[in-house]
Order: sequence, then C-alpha cells, then structure tokens
Amino acid sequence: MLESGCKAVKEGVLEKRSDGLLQLWKKKRCILTEEGLLLIPPKQQSPPPQQQQQPPSLPAEPAAKIKELHFSNMKTVDCVERKGKYVYFTVVMAEGKEIDFRSSSTWRSPTARASAAPPAPPSTG
Repeated sequence: MLESGCKAVKEGVLEKRSDGLLQLWKKKRCILTEEGLLLIPPKQQSPPPQQQQQPPSLPAEPAAKIKELHFSNMKTVDCVERKGKYVYFTVVMAEGKEIDFRSSSTWRSPTARASAAPPAPPSTG
C-alpha cells in the first residue's frame, strides 16, 4: 500500500490474537493507510527513523510476511470495548473471517479520544 503512494495515517503496535489452539496475543507493527492496514511481524521491524518528520518506512525484508488488510475487503469492525488498559475490537472480513485485536490507548487517534471524552457539565450562572 505504501509503495502505491498511499499516505500513512497512523503507525503503532497492535496485538493480534493468533488462530492457534492457545490463541495467544502477538504484537504487530501496524501502519494505517488510506486504503487499509499493514500488519508487520515484530521480527521485521525497520530501524528507528533518524528524523521525526520522516514517513514510516517498510522493513527491508521480503514482503511475504507483511499482511495487508484492505478496507474494501472488510465488512465491519465489531465488539469494541475497553477492559483495563486495553481496547479490544474485531475486524470482520468480507469472507466472514474474524480477526481479533487489542491495543493500549496509545494507538487511538486524538479524534477518537476527543469523541470518547465525556461532555462538559452545563455552566450555571
């Protein structure tokens, strides 16, 4: 997605629940773009950028392990809930596959935090 010139909107770490018997949470470096979400295994982390203004870069390793979740293939995002320090959500793909994620509050955008803030009390005066 980034190779096609898509803008990276957000970058951070999400945890994805594995499909295996134990369903362990595995950390993934994620890049949210205008077209979808890139999931990069932690072993493929790129070196830290030298300047803060640089756009996120993809790792130099083969792209075979990088998973792309395009918005056009997503049906919905379900089960958004907060428990302790994590926010849990499920991405339902068009073919019915469900992918569970959790994130700390650091992944959320400032817009999401503002919309989740309680309304200010009415002023009495």
